[in-house]
This record gives sequence, C-alpha cells and structure tokens, in this order.
Amino acid sequence: MQGEGDPLPGLAYITTTSVHIPETKEGTQKHEVDATAIPYVVLPSSFISKYNVKPGDIAIVYRIKTKKYAFGVYADSGKLGEASVKLHNDIGNSPIITKNGIKRAKVSIDDSVITVVFPGTTTHPSTDAVKWQEEIKIIGNKVLDQFGGQDQLMACAN
Repeated sequence: MQGEGDPLPGLAYITTTSVHIPETKEGTQKHEVDATAIPYVVLPSSFISKYNVKPGDIAIVYRIKTKKYAFGVYADSGKLGEASVKLHNDIGNSPIITKNGIKRAKVSIDDSVITVVFPGTTTHPSTDAVKWQEEIKIIGNKVLDQFGGQDQLMACAN
C-alpha cells in the first residue's frame, strides 16, 4: 500500500516496474517508473534475455492507424504489447476507463502497432520526468535516424 510521501497514501497499491529509479527509497511509488509521465513498453522476459535488452533501453512504437510513433523505454516485464499510459497517449490512445468512480488503465489498442527495441541504448531513469523524457527523445531520434528514419519504420509496418 502506498504510504506517506507517495501520490495516493493509503488509497492505492504501489505499482511496481522492472526498472527502478536510482537514489529513491525501495518500497515507495517513487522507486518505480511513473506510467503517467514516462513512455515505456513491457516486454516478455524471453525477448529481454534473447536480445540482451537492459532496463531503460530505447524502443519506438508506431501505430499504423494513427500514423503516430513515440519513443519510450523498456521498463517492465510481462506480455508483449503492454505499455504505459503515457506511451498510449503519445500514439493516440487513451487506456483509461472509469468504473465506480475509479480510474484504471484497462483499454487496449485493437489495431496494429510495431515495436522496435534498440538494445544498448540505455537511458538514465530519473524522478525528474521532464529530464528523462528529453533524454528518451534525444536518444530516440538518434537511433531512429540510424535505423533509416520514419520511412523505414513505415516500411516495417507494411
């Protein structure tokens, strides 16, 4: 349960991620990646180990329907296709539903998305979301250019 100093003390559980924010107290929400502020993808552990993906490595997600792409980081292990609220919003989807007055991220994307992960492009997790987002964007643009740009991303979608 979230405690004093967390966003929802006594009202919500701590939502854990595979990536932890350095220099934060373990067992607090600040120790975990904020899904509303940081764009991130969830990857299966078999994929992570096979391709040597490290926490904080850059990913690009392209949603064909909206023709939007967003940079994010690998921040959690689980089912392929899951992502943070921030990443959903960045590619034109709102995953939030309200049921009995409680907001929860439960809406998935029913159309196709492409996820490209770049092992070895690790960012530096930070409680300063603006700073971390800027680093994600800078490194993301660099690896996208090396990958062949937006045209190459769209070619993968076809």
